[in-house]
This record gives sequence, C-alpha cells and structure tokens, in this order.
Amino acid sequence: MPKKTESTSKGAPKPQPAPKIKLTPAQKTQKRRDSIPGLVLFDDVFMNQVFLGNIPAAQCLINVILGREDLRVVRVEVQHTISNLFGYGVRLDIYCEDEAGKLYDIEVQNPSEGAHPKRARYNSAAMDTSTALIADKFENLPETYVIFITREDYFGKGDALYWFDRMDAKHHMQFGDETHIIYVNGAYKGNDPVGKLIHDFHCTSARDMNYKDLAERVHYLKETEEGREKMCKVMQDLIYDEVYDALVDQKIREIQKAMDRLHYTFEEAYDYAEVDDDIAPAVLDAFGMKSA
Repeated sequence: MPKKTESTSKGAPKPQPAPKIKLTPAQKTQKRRDSIPGLVLFDDVFMNQVFLGNIPAAQCLINVILGREDLRVVRVEVQHTISNLFGYGVRLDIYCEDEAGKLYDIEVQNPSEGAHPKRARYNSAAMDTSTALIADKFENLPETYVIFITREDYFGKGDALYWFDRMDAKHHMQFGDETHIIYVNGAYKGNDPVGKLIHDFHCTSARDMNYKDLAERVHYLKETEEGREKMCKVMQDLIYDEVYDALVDQKIREIQKAMDRLHYTFEEAYDYAEVDDDIAPAVLDAFGMKSA
C-alpha cells in the first residue's frame, strides 16, 4: 500500500524533499574534470596552479602592473604563510622576490569584499615583521609591494590601477618608507598592457590570451591530459582540506563549550569531544598544546 502523503494545515500535500543523488568516485572525478574548462585566473584553485613555482608568469604579471620590462623575479611561492605568535597570521596568494631583494604580495580577490584597505595594510606589516634585520638597521628593510587584483573596480573610478604610497598630507612629500599598495581594477577593459592582462584573467581558453607566459601554463592545465589530471587531484585535495578544517573547527567548539558550560578541565573536555587521531594535532595546537 503506498505511503500516505502528509498534508499541511491548509490541506495541500506537503512537498517531499528531493532524493539525494550519490555520485560514484568515477562520477565525482568526471564532475571535477567538467568544471576545469570554465576556470579563470580569478578562481583561487586555478590561479594557485598557474603561478605555482612559475617564475616567468609571476615576472610577467609584476612587470605589466608596474609598467616595467626589466624586472627579474628569483623566487615565487603560492599560499605563503606568515605566522604571528601574538595574533592573526596571513596567507599570501602569490609571494615573490626579485633580484634586487624587493618583495611582492599579490592577492587575487573574487569577489572584492576581501580587498579591504586594512587587509592590505596588515599584509604589508606582516611582510615587514617577517624580514630578518641585520644589527637592527631599519634602512635595510626591503622595498615591498602589496598588489590586490580585484574582479570589480574596488574604488569605482574607472582607472586601471590605484597606486598608494605614504606622503605628507600638506606638502605632498613622499614619506620614503618604500612600502607600496596597488589595486588593479579587474573590470578595466582598456587596450593597454594592464587591460590586456585583465583580459587574460577573464579568459577560459589559452588561445584567447595575450601573454604567452600566462597562456602556456593555462594551456597545460586545461588542454593536456597530464594537466587535467593534476587539476583534478588538486580539487580533490582541496575538498579534503575543507572537510578536515570543518572537523577541526567543530571539535574546537565542542571542547570550548564543555569547558565554558560544563566547567570541564581541558583534558576532560578533550576526552568528552572524542577527537579523532587524524585531527588531534590541529585541535591541540589551537589550544596551545602539543601532541604526545
């Protein structure tokens, strides 16, 4: 006999939830592969892989933004972490150093909400404090650039770039601390070098891109079997990391709640939360404890 449909107070049948479709591992892999053609450089997971260890691409990016052709990058890292023992650490999207020792933090923001000017200020300060000084000679601090590439026009003036340096408000005299903050307008459509760069950030196909140093890596990741396999693995690892982080956060909240509401000691709260061995080091670290 068919199951009776529940009714609402008005007599109308209560809508039934749609059945959840479980995908096989092969179907999940194919779903990830199908999403790769639509990725652009504004997508974090794709941008990371394009610039990972890719000195020519980073060099091209910085030269175009700074209006130069002679700048030589010697080091590039993606998702570079700067820890802070006393507060919030930072993770820089693309971290570069050139042959003159100048440092660059390039943040790609999609959407633009994460591009608050005080975040740029914080990143700039983090780069300074992570630099080892020799004999406390502050004049040896390297010149730094924090560059935000935002998908929208953050300041709404229609310019390709917004370049900020500290200066005297009355005399417009440069302060000379060699810290620079630059915002790149990702909605800019000019036919100049920056406009062509922004065009490339929106491209889904390497064939449509202007800059060879960017297009080569995009072509490899999207249009070769090896590159597509790499992207699938990266996306799979990203999902694992998100699940891992969610589990860690959940256990941290459970332990904190047990200590606050039940007045448990940390050890009692930890046992109460039944923390899995896989996430134990991260949970212990959040409370300043070391795993055995």
